[in-house]
Amino acid sequence: MGQDSMPVGSMCVGMSVMAAAWKLPLNQLETGVLSLQSSGGDILLYHVDFKWDYLCEDEGVFSLAVVAQVTVGKIAEDGLAIEGTEIVSFVSEYEIDLMDDSFGWFDVPVTFGSMCVGLSKDGSNFEVTFESTGDWGLITTEFWMGDNVHGVPFDEEGSLDLESFPYYCDRWQDVEDGLAIDGTEIVSFASEYEIDLMYDSFGWFDIPVTCACEQKKNECSDDQREPKILKPECQNVIAGDSTSVGSICVELSNDGSSLEIAFESIGDWGLITTEFWVGDHVTSVPFDDDGALDVESFPYYWCNSTGETSHTTLVDFKWGYMCGEQDYFSLAIVAQVTVGKLSEGGNAIEGTELVSFATKYDIDLMDDSFGWFDVPLTCVCKKPACVEPKPPSPDCHNVLAGDNTPVASICVDLSNDGSSLDVVFESTRDWGLITTEFWVGDNVTSVPLDDGALDVESFPYFWCNSSGEVSHTTHVDFKWEYLCDELDEFSLAFVAQITVGKMSEEGDAIEGTEISSYATKYEIDLQDEIFGWFDYGIVCGCKASKESNGKSASTAVTPNGCVSGVLVDHTVATVPVLGVFVKGSASVSHSLLVPKNAETMSFQFKLHQIDLWERLDKVVASLNGVAIDLGALEQFDHRNNPMNYQSGTLLNGEVSWSRHKVLDTNDYNDQVHLVQVTVAGKYFASGKLDVEFHASLSHSAASQSASIRDLEIVASGYWCKEDLPKLPSNNNKEMLAAPTFAPSAKPSLAGFQCTSSHLVVTEDFEAEDCEDLWHEGTVSYGSNFSHFLGRMGRGNEYIWREFEVPVADGDVTAENVTIEFALYQLDDWSEGTFSVIVGETEILLQGIASEPTEDFVSGLVDGIAWWRETFVQGFDLGFNTDADKKHLVELTVPGDKFSANGTLLLGFKADSDVSVSHHSAGVDNLNITANYDCNNDQRSLLAAAASTYDKKQDLVVAKETYESGQVIGWVNGLISQNDRRGHFLGRLGLENDFVSKTFRVPPTAESMSLEFDLYTLGNYPWRVKSDQFHVKIGITSVHVGSLRNLQDSGSVKSISWTRAVDPTDSNLHHVTMDIASLYFPSGELSVGFHIMTTDSIAKKSVGVDNLIITARAVHTTASDQERKKTNEQATTTTKKESTSYSHYQAPTTKQEPVKQRPVRNHGGVCYSEDFPCGGDKPGMVYICHYSIKKGYQTYCLNEEDTDIVRSYADDYCGPCVGGYGQQQGYSYRS
Repeated sequence: MGQDSMPVGSMCVGMSVMAAAWKLPLNQLETGVLSLQSSGGDILLYHVDFKWDYLCEDEGVFSLAVVAQVTVGKIAEDGLAIEGTEIVSFVSEYEIDLMDDSFGWFDVPVTFGSMCVGLSKDGSNFEVTFESTGDWGLITTEFWMGDNVHGVPFDEEGSLDLESFPYYCDRWQDVEDGLAIDGTEIVSFASEYEIDLMYDSFGWFDIPVTCACEQKKNECSDDQREPKILKPECQNVIAGDSTSVGSICVELSNDGSSLEIAFESIGDWGLITTEFWVGDHVTSVPFDDDGALDVESFPYYWCNSTGETSHTTLVDFKWGYMCGEQDYFSLAIVAQVTVGKLSEGGNAIEGTELVSFATKYDIDLMDDSFGWFDVPLTCVCKKPACVEPKPPSPDCHNVLAGDNTPVASICVDLSNDGSSLDVVFESTRDWGLITTEFWVGDNVTSVPLDDGALDVESFPYFWCNSSGEVSHTTHVDFKWEYLCDELDEFSLAFVAQITVGKMSEEGDAIEGTEISSYATKYEIDLQDEIFGWFDYGIVCGCKASKESNGKSASTAVTPNGCVSGVLVDHTVATVPVLGVFVKGSASVSHSLLVPKNAETMSFQFKLHQIDLWERLDKVVASLNGVAIDLGALEQFDHRNNPMNYQSGTLLNGEVSWSRHKVLDTNDYNDQVHLVQVTVAGKYFASGKLDVEFHASLSHSAASQSASIRDLEIVASGYWCKEDLPKLPSNNNKEMLAAPTFAPSAKPSLAGFQCTSSHLVVTEDFEAEDCEDLWHEGTVSYGSNFSHFLGRMGRGNEYIWREFEVPVADGDVTAENVTIEFALYQLDDWSEGTFSVIVGETEILLQGIASEPTEDFVSGLVDGIAWWRETFVQGFDLGFNTDADKKHLVELTVPGDKFSANGTLLLGFKADSDVSVSHHSAGVDNLNITANYDCNNDQRSLLAAAASTYDKKQDLVVAKETYESGQVIGWVNGLISQNDRRGHFLGRLGLENDFVSKTFRVPPTAESMSLEFDLYTLGNYPWRVKSDQFHVKIGITSVHVGSLRNLQDSGSVKSISWTRAVDPTDSNLHHVTMDIASLYFPSGELSVGFHIMTTDSIAKKSVGVDNLIITARAVHTTASDQERKKTNEQATTTTKKESTSYSHYQAPTTKQEPVKQRPVRNHGGVCYSEDFPCGGDKPGMVYICHYSIKKGYQTYCLNEEDTDIVRSYADDYCGPCVGGYGQQQGYSYRS
């Protein structure tokens, strides 16, 4: 358009400007031509070298910006431009208002020229064509192309520098020669977008380029082509102040039968009405008799006066015929949306309504204007109907020795149900398999490397038998199904290293004949080695249609805008904490309303597995009487299934479930499992859901518990939202009203047998009205905190409550109480203090300040020991904008601080001179545990030893050599034995990685010394980073350095340590630690050993032996003889016999006299006194044996037969540990 709105030309990219043609993929233009044409018919053609192909390396689709200015003039009858008729006009999709003028955009009825851009067929250059229309002619063309419009040249004054444009053509000679009319010249830009400069503006447009393999345009007939929307087209709904209040997104359904149109509100706005029209040209939108937009005639309408945050509808797609005429086209959408502000209750607030359009372009009417946007579609060939492929046959590869002699083979096959890969290794001739180690992935470049070399030790699949086997079969969970979403077929890469050895006539591998090689189809050359690999092809089968559930896939828009026949998800309930399970109170049951006509009900929740769980402990869910056994949580293959993936189906597939581990918490025994259950809707036809969870637990609440958290229940069905039952607003609250084991409730004391510790209360403040149990109690919420007690500060400084400390059977009162909680330090703490009130004692916690402080602080106030550890600081976690902190606090309160009636007062106090909005504190995750001395022999001895002396003297508290073959008080404790080391604590490895024990020690000692020997076991080298050994003292974990170093030392949180390798034994490390008194203020020292490794216990492990704990600087006055007698008595109590040989032994203080083992004279290596079995039959002992067919198994053998342990590297005395070795039965031999 010229400046006076006179049509002077046209601009197109493959089609007319009004169809926004230059937004279509260039590589689909038949001519590959970009042209500008005046009304007079002049055509200018450009070829521009294509130099942007490098962008295809980073992304599949990119755009090039084109800025082009064209000057035109009137053409006289003699074909010459008429002087003085020159005009400048923009071909644009947008209208730009200038100070005194404005110019139009692409949908003018007549154009004066066009510019077309296309990619040449060989992709080497752009073909740019200018063409004038009507009686206009081209005089000059100047344009620039680049991958970002900000790279267009500007001069020093910030104006567009047209003289620097690289492509230029001048035909002013036509004016001089009289071929063009002098004075009719017009200068204009080819425009899709506008950029405003300080004194001017210019137009530009972009050219999308799709990176793809070259295809023939006419690879299919017109009737075999279908439209596609390459990506969802989304537009914002803008209010009058340019605020986004909502959005609309349009995409094509998978089967191409409908447009899926989704409306969403933004922020605190809600949708009230949506009204829209769809057509192939915006000029067809309905108008009334007065020329105004007739919104009431729009065919698609939806309304909800209370407000919704989202709404989705479908529109039958009836424009497929357009693919028979062109390669691409656009649909125009005019959508008017009414929104309103939402209240806290989620309802629209009357009087806040706003009406606006989803706008990419504007159209001005006589008295109004409206917005609209376009949806580009590309016509592509229809995919042929899927033909189910034949199942792949096994893919086999030889393993060759150095002289190319086949020594073994590996075959890979996909299981019939597609759930796993079956991998079979076989040796050839007189060779036997010794080890197989392999890795599988979707790209061989992801194989583990270490310093540029192949890291075979990190391969996830490993098998070993030192005596040799002729075959070995294993299975790999198939986890690459997602690749079929994008591909029709793909390959998996296998890197498999196999070690074989020559077999003797007796069928055993001959030592010294071992050969290691790879299964090789391809080779990769690293710096210092070459390894082989092979690929296994996967062909993706036909995918089931989303409508394969028997329902009709047809949809219809009802008069009120609701879409029927579409599967809709509806969230029924979300519950942060459903309940806590402990032994004796191990069930939670609740009821709520659900939709009656749901197709399916889905349940997702997190199952928290806390503390000590045995192999057969489990949780069972019941949903309206359908019992779903989620399986024993500890009964799984730790090596090949470390995430504990489990799943199952019931009732012919009407019920399906799955679970897997999502998190190992900081406490070594705690785990979190994500559980998902789907149940057919017919089981909920009554509209009511009864949900129950029951846990089978082996230990008391002090040692074992579980909880159900983050429960979400979703109903899926074919309904309109208006058809959903009106569920009560307190649907979630009813589920929380009365948990079976309320976190803040007093535990039942009926039948409470004395244990070393008893859980008094655990409280996370998620339950409804839990703050009512506290005086002045309040509960707050933050996204980075969840619910917590508080906020405390000015006006609400002090919150307190009394707890009953239970008395165990036999009138055993608690010696002390341990209080643990998370402390949230919120906003500005440049001033102010935080205190914990226990009875009449106020403990001021040090280091609660805004500036960075020590991570660990401890103290002793009036006999109450406390420590505070900061685990988050320096981040704004919510509320005001200041940096916040999170602390972990623990206090040990002696029994004399309890009141006469056995209650304990606990309070929290935050002193401040500023408001809570600027300075506050909160408390969360409160746990109170009562500790008992059920058998006080050791306590009495140590107390006597400490109280009768007044001189400083060292006292040996514990000395454990384990030669009795017994283990007392160690959680997860296990005794192992070999000829070289004798009996020792362990083995610790991947399958049994942590043991711990609490020792009684004199609380008046100045420090505690811990000494022990550490054995490194196995034939595999210890890696510097991935293999670590830690000693856990209280809450502090001490890494004793790389076990490859001859010696190491250090200091961590008031614990100093040394480790040194024995000069005569490289696998024996001597470890010493000096432990400050803050770790045993109440006379208890917690010691744990933890190994971190990725290799099986069969490859590497550790053992602990000769443990000595010495109390330093205890006051003494007794004679040497009395002191010696007391020390001997105190030490003996740590060596008394345990009554259990379970891998997971509960801590116990019950003690019996030590049995002396008689000396046996037989050829065996395991003793029945160590691991007795077989009931009353004498001389029977447990051993753990590995078989390639059955894996790890526990056997009960005669002592004389246990020399099998010498023959197999993976075998050992005692029952199997960890995930290996479920006992299948006894084996008796005479």
